[in-house]
Amino acid sequence: MKRLDLPYLTRLVAEQSDENAFNELLRYYYPGLLSFANSILNDRSLAEEVIQDIFVQLWENKKTLPAINSLSNYLYIAVKYACFGHLKKKKRVCYNEFGESFAVAYTHSDSKMLSNENLKFIADAVNKLPPKCRLIFRLIKDEGLKYNEVAGILDLSIKTVEAQMTIALKSLAKTLEAAFPEYKNNFFIKKSRSS
Repeated sequence: MKRLDLPYLTRLVAEQSDENAFNELLRYYYPGLLSFANSILNDRSLAEEVIQDIFVQLWENKKTLPAINSLSNYLYIAVKYACFGHLKKKKRVCYNEFGESFAVAYTHSDSKMLSNENLKFIADAVNKLPPKCRLIFRLIKDEGLKYNEVAGILDLSIKTVEAQMTIALKSLAKTLEAAFPEYKNNFFIKKSRSS
């Protein structure tokens, strides 16, 4: 499914209570939300429960979907607060590990231009980023959230999000430039001048 289909699916759910469209939305968002929730809770089964609860609430309030400007942003914020609610109940806070298990896996549908081997290499390069950096990169690049939305979800300043994205992009460009020298001119790395 393409990101462009999301508004159409959202309308079908809100206006026609279309269960197939809802299931497509669930399949689209579930992997990213699960990874995000698991990075906060460090408990996959609890993370799955949180995601299921969020989608049950979404279905029950489907008529309000057109009022939501960014469904991605809405879902990530809902998951964040639901996870924090569970942590507060258990008095178990994992803020230092936030983002540690938010791993990336690219699939064939991500690009028909890249071989499976190259997709795995890129995913491995992203997974080697520091946890917070990887989480921010994933939310912006894979989930299509804006810098200010990510800043709001993670309770960070926009400058911090920008700085983390700069670190991620420089690191990835350096790694990819080494692996794919034939595309060297496509990577934007500012080289420092030697005096």
